[in-house]
Amino acid sequence: MQLMYFQLLRKRIENQSQIFRAFEDIPLTFSKACEAVKIHPDDHALRASVEALFQTVVKETPQLINILLRRHTGSCKFLTTYARFQGIG
Repeated sequence: MQLMYFQLLRKRIENQSQIFRAFEDIPLTFSKACEAVKIHPDDHALRASVEALFQTVVKETPQLINILLRRHTGSCKFLTTYARFQGIG
């Protein structure tokens, strides 16, 4: 059971690292996308893709922040219960 506890902790840390890396990449990616739209102003598919990217970032950022802050639904319920049961927390 302790192995599962540590595997879950490792997975949480990996998820947090992936989210942080994504946050680091978003500004540069979006900047490059906007530059591409300026270079190709008549490319409507490109513009639509950039707009979709922007909408996705705006929509998903709050949820990613909640995951990082462990405020999302189901966050750590199992780990907290397990820690109490084991006398860890």
